[in-house]
Amino acid sequence: MKTLKNFYWNAFQRPLALSGAALGTATMGNAWGMFKQTTTGFSFSCDWLKYLTISFAILIVGLILVRYIFTPKILGKELQDPTLNNFIPTIFMTCFVISGFLGDHGLRMVQLIIWLVGVICHLIYIGFFVVFQIYHFKWENYIASWFVPPIGIVVACVMSKNVGVNISVNFAEGMHQLSQFCWYLGLAFYIIMLPLMIYKYSFTSHLEHQKIAAYGIMAAPPNLLLAGYFSTFSTQEIADKHNLIIYFLAPLGIFFTCCVYISMFKTFRTKFMPLFACYTFPLAIGMVAMVKFSTWLITNFPSLFDLAVIIKTYALVTTIMGTLVILFVDSGLIIYSIYHVYYKHSNKIINSKFIKYFI
Repeated sequence: MKTLKNFYWNAFQRPLALSGAALGTATMGNAWGMFKQTTTGFSFSCDWLKYLTISFAILIVGLILVRYIFTPKILGKELQDPTLNNFIPTIFMTCFVISGFLGDHGLRMVQLIIWLVGVICHLIYIGFFVVFQIYHFKWENYIASWFVPPIGIVVACVMSKNVGVNISVNFAEGMHQLSQFCWYLGLAFYIIMLPLMIYKYSFTSHLEHQKIAAYGIMAAPPNLLLAGYFSTFSTQEIADKHNLIIYFLAPLGIFFTCCVYISMFKTFRTKFMPLFACYTFPLAIGMVAMVKFSTWLITNFPSLFDLAVIIKTYALVTTIMGTLVILFVDSGLIIYSIYHVYYKHSNKIINSKFIKYFI
C-alpha cells in the first residue's frame, strides 16, 4: 500500500519543464515544415514531422493538466515560487501551437476555442505575474525566465492565421486586432525589461547554478517578436513602419541565438536538470523567425536574393543544431521523469553513468 501511495505521489511530480519542452518540440516541427513554403535558394518537405511533434505536445500538456486537476496543491506551490511560476504560461503557449496545427487541418472552431481561451488565460496570468513579481521583487530572482509570461503571449500572434474566419469577416478582423494588441504588449514588455536583463547577465556573477540554464530564454523574445510581426502584420503595415522593427529584432535574434549556443558549453557540462528545457523553445522559434525573415527579404527586396539565401541557410543550420539540442533535452526529461515516477520510491541503485547524469 505504501509503495502504491508513493507511486501515485511521484507520478504527479513530473517537472513543469516538460511543458516547455513540449512547446519547443512542437515549434521545431513547424520550423521543419516551413522549408517547403519558400523558393528562396532551396526547399524540401518535412510535414510528417509535425504530426510527431504535435502528438508529443498534446500528450505532455494533457499530463500536466491532469497533474494540476488531481493535485491542485502543486499548482498553488508553483504559483508561489518566484522561479517556477514563470514557466506556467508555457502551457498556454503550447496550446497556441496545437491550435495552429488543428486550424491547418480544417478544425477551425476547435482552433478558435483553444486560441481564444488561451489568450484570455494568458492575459489574466500576465496580470497575476506583474502584481506578484512587484510585490515579491528580489533582484536575484530577476532572470531570463521573466520574459516568458509577458512576451510568451506573442506565440498567439504566430499562430493567429485564419483564426475566426469560420464565424465571419468582422469577427476574424476582431481576432486579428486582438493578435496585434498581444504583439504590441509583448514588445512593450521586452523594451522595458531588456536593458536590466542585459545588465543582470553581463555584470553580475552570483547566479545560482539552476538559474544559469534560464539564460537560454534570452534568444526567445527577439525571435518570437520577429516571427509574430511577420505573422500578424501585412506587408503594407510593415512597410509603413519603414521596416525599423525588423532591423531592430533580426540582429538581436541572431546575436542572442549565438550567445545561447555558446552558453551551452558551460551549462551542459553540469549535471542534467529539468531547466535545460529553457533551451528548447528559444532555439525552435529562432528557426521559424529566420525562415520567415528570408522569405520576407526575397519577397520585398529581390535584389537581396543572395542575402536571403544566406539567412535561410543559417536558418537550416540552426534548425539542425537546435533539433539535436531539443532531442537531447527531451530524452533527458523523459529519463528523468521515468526515474522519478517508477524507480525513485523503490530506492533502486542506478549504476549507469549515462542514466545518473539525467537523474
